[in-house]
Amino acid sequence: MAERTLKLRALLFLYSTANISGCALALLGPVLLFAGVIDNGWMLITAGLYAAGWLLGRKPAELERHIEDSLSLEQMQAMHRVLLAALHKHGLLKGRKTGIDSSIIEANASLRGLEHRNTEESYWEYVKRLAAEAGIDPQDTKAVRRFDKKRKGRKTSNDDWQNPHDPAAKVGRTKDGACDMVYKPEHISDLESGAIIHAEVRPGDAADNDTTLKARLMTARSTLRKVLPKAQRSRAMSEVCADEGYFATEQMAKLHSAKVRTIIGDPQQGRRRKEKQSRRQKRALHRARCAVRSKSGKALLRKRGEHLERGFCHVLDHGGLRRATLRGTEKLSKRLILAALAHNLSLLLRKQTGIGTAKQALAAAAGLFFAVLEALQAIWTRLRAPQGSIMRIGHQQHPGREEDWPPSFGLFNPSFSTGC
Repeated sequence: MAERTLKLRALLFLYSTANISGCALALLGPVLLFAGVIDNGWMLITAGLYAAGWLLGRKPAELERHIEDSLSLEQMQAMHRVLLAALHKHGLLKGRKTGIDSSIIEANASLRGLEHRNTEESYWEYVKRLAAEAGIDPQDTKAVRRFDKKRKGRKTSNDDWQNPHDPAAKVGRTKDGACDMVYKPEHISDLESGAIIHAEVRPGDAADNDTTLKARLMTARSTLRKVLPKAQRSRAMSEVCADEGYFATEQMAKLHSAKVRTIIGDPQQGRRRKEKQSRRQKRALHRARCAVRSKSGKALLRKRGEHLERGFCHVLDHGGLRRATLRGTEKLSKRLILAALAHNLSLLLRKQTGIGTAKQALAAAAGLFFAVLEALQAIWTRLRAPQGSIMRIGHQQHPGREEDWPPSFGLFNPSFSTGC
């Protein structure tokens, strides 16, 4: 057991952010050696660079767990509004055409810890008891698992089972189809720039088209009206685009009464019976159908994949939030707002400087570094060259002589991919 623990610790250290950043910075040591900038003591300098990178990349283990102690949810939302105002000032937020979508994140809880809400009996003890009643040895783990997999009436309802360590987490399907404890993050974004207007984490079993749909959208509209000038507040969130999971006739009628044009497809369009619909429902269905079939509606639906899905990719997948480290919807909502702040800030930085992601910043810094090394190599070679000789930078015609140093190994013509 001790050997396994040592192996796991070694793997965690090798794949840690501190070790990777230290190794990346330590590579400058050999590069400076080949460039002729350093000579004696290059190993000591390389070790110092690794230590500096390790310290810079070190991440406090309890950083995310102290988010709820440092700022409240209202304070983080106020910070978000300040950044949204800056986006509008630079033309990156108009707030008229918006979209709403949700995804799935894995909760910081396991299915093994499930307990019955009434009896407080653990799920595994419950299955072992059923197996014993069916004549199966409860001590045979494999047999009990086979019995649990094939028994009739097997279900894990959130109404009956909960995790006592994280009661807000619900049993559901993850992105890869596995059954696990999940939460549901939701974004409301501007479909003209991709800026995230509102972000929150909801319970994993909450429906997209439940009775709170209008309230969630009106919260985002109030946020927009606080950051937009008076002349544009009346047009804030005048159009909302979403997938079919957000369609509910009553909610569409409420949004239409709030002067919100909905571009949301009706999944039950061919099965509805008009004779059983009220006049208000018929009007809401007709307006929703005409909006989806319109030219502007189809163009807005195409932007969902460009802006809504990209926001989830940056925040959840590349941002490391696909697996939760906090517990509770409030703490996770604050963590999601923090990630949305970083996403919106990247849009503003890309607009102002042309660099909005860490990959682009690394590529720009590396390009500048190698350009400086090229200049230093050229100066060094010309200073060490004999008088009257014709030499080419990076290539010597007389190998073995003292001025052949530093050799050129193609280190100064790197190519980088910055991604999206």
